[in-house]
Amino acid sequence: MKAPRDLLDTSNPKTFDDELLVALRGNHTVIQDYLIRDREIFETYDNYYGPDRPLPRPDNPHSIPFQAFQERLIPLMETRVIRGFHYTRMTDAELETMRAQGIHLSTPSYLETRLDALLSAGLLTVDEVRTILDQSPFKTQLDIRQNMFWMVSSRLPMDDGGVKPLLAAWGGEVASMHLTDQGLLAKLQSIGRPRMIEIAAPLSATNQTFSAACAVVAAYALQYGWPSEEGVFDFYVKKDLPADALLSVFTQDNAG
Repeated sequence: MKAPRDLLDTSNPKTFDDELLVALRGNHTVIQDYLIRDREIFETYDNYYGPDRPLPRPDNPHSIPFQAFQERLIPLMETRVIRGFHYTRMTDAELETMRAQGIHLSTPSYLETRLDALLSAGLLTVDEVRTILDQSPFKTQLDIRQNMFWMVSSRLPMDDGGVKPLLAAWGGEVASMHLTDQGLLAKLQSIGRPRMIEIAAPLSATNQTFSAACAVVAAYALQYGWPSEEGVFDFYVKKDLPADALLSVFTQDNAG
């Protein structure tokens, strides 16, 4: 695992290494021309309904070289490690286990292991554990739920609407999403504390190398004031990560 100072923050050009900067600077004009023309099309066609609006959507002649450059970035990105942020609710004991053992992918067996620990700690009953397992999305959505550990590429406030549900109840969606017992759901909402975990994620182990390439291009463009949106993206790793992948943890006070 690379040291933290070598990590790539896909939204911060100050973290881009020399090899990546050479590639971006070598395509400076391609990026600029595409984004400026894309904004012109948005303003005169996509977001305009006046009498002189063109009938067909105008072409962006820079699309092909721009997209080709983004695709050429993929092999370069695959060798890099990026910062990712995982939002969850977990107990202090679980956090210490993560610090010692590293990142485990979400699987039915791992959920059962975590529930057994809560049972042993007296935080859940046998019947409650059985209910959670019976109603877990793993039962009906196994193929799209297992063997993943989800993150977002940029740090979000813990009151952000996209992450608040992940912090509300212990175990995340695979434990609480389909629960019908409101009393049990309230119990899961009292277990553990909300955490934001910063992780060093090798892009080669993720599902979103292309999104990372697009985010890097967007960050490069924004520093020059070119029209672009910040490339924040969700992604997951597809394999367990070692303990040193865990960079930092912020724990929110339950009183807040």
